[in-house]
Amino acid sequence: MVKLVCAKCQSTISVSEGMIAGDDSLNFQCPICHESVELASRGQSSADQTSGIDLASSSSGFKSESIHQSDEITPLHLTEVGGRLALVCITDQALSERAAQLISKLDFHVIVAQKPSSALSKLEDHHCDLILLDEKYGSGESSKNPVLIYLQRLSMPVRRRSFLCLMSEEAPTLDQMAAFRNGANLILNSQDVEKIPLILDRILKDHQSFYAVLYDELGKRGTSLI
Repeated sequence: MVKLVCAKCQSTISVSEGMIAGDDSLNFQCPICHESVELASRGQSSADQTSGIDLASSSSGFKSESIHQSDEITPLHLTEVGGRLALVCITDQALSERAAQLISKLDFHVIVAQKPSSALSKLEDHHCDLILLDEKYGSGESSKNPVLIYLQRLSMPVRRRSFLCLMSEEAPTLDQMAAFRNGANLILNSQDVEKIPLILDRILKDHQSFYAVLYDELGKRGTSLI
């Protein structure tokens, strides 16, 4: 993997070497500030690359700063295999970008879905370990939220593989009854976005420990989780 660092906001885009092999000029759009990020000519030395792009081989696993917009030209197959994947579905762009930045600090590779159709496409094609969903995403009403409806209709063996954090403007953070009513694992009030690393780090560890016994037993029996 090769990482491109945006000169404007210093965000990093991870790109597989196979995608850039033999191509001296590729353009990517920064998922945070949307600035155009160019891959400098291979003939240039690193000292000559003054456009603000830093090329370096990344270590295995997802980078905490790896964030991609699902509607942009940075598709999911550019990411490395393995690691944890988070999907952010928030209507407000500024809030969405900030949430993605905070979640990436928890060592998730983050995909930001700008519209419901993109989110549903990702959910149908890929397993997301964490889903941060605005309760009014897309429709403006929680009862008509297409992504929430999709998740509520999943079979339990499939549903339990993902942790759903539902963002609400009214319900308080950690409201267990609100989470139960909506089929979510956790309620996060939109005013508590800055607390994402603290809250999710602890809750996700508890969630993993809770299902560890089940997963271990199913593995011993050779039973599929799906």
